[in-house]
Amino acid sequence: MNEDLLALETRRKIYTLIEEKPGLHKREIARTMGMSLSTIDYHLHYMEKKGLVEARTDGKYKRYFVKEKGGKEDRRIFSMLRQEVPRRILLFLLAHPRAIHKEICEHIGKAPSTISFHMKKLVKEG
Repeated sequence: MNEDLLALETRRKIYTLIEEKPGLHKREIARTMGMSLSTIDYHLHYMEKKGLVEARTDGKYKRYFVKEKGGKEDRRIFSMLRQEVPRRILLFLLAHPRAIHKEICEHIGKAPSTISFHMKKLVKEG
């Protein structure tokens, strides 16, 4: 990490948050930091340009990661785990590896189409 690029306290705090909680999207960062979206956007843009952080688009969200931390596989996993339904599906399947679609729907409490959507996304992401 280049200390000169993180000389501003706000930027350093944002970087530290992303380092501690990889895969956050801009609004989550703003909420956690108690800052405006425009302030967060300014600093994220600067840090992306300088190669400190990188973003990965996940559907409608742009999720942020510290550049030197974690590989592509780690970023995909963090992105999926940040979303409630995929996280709950994964946790359920870890505990019940032979579960069928109906059991997943009942446990998660979502419509079969919702579970199918997220399952396809999980399969696609690997």
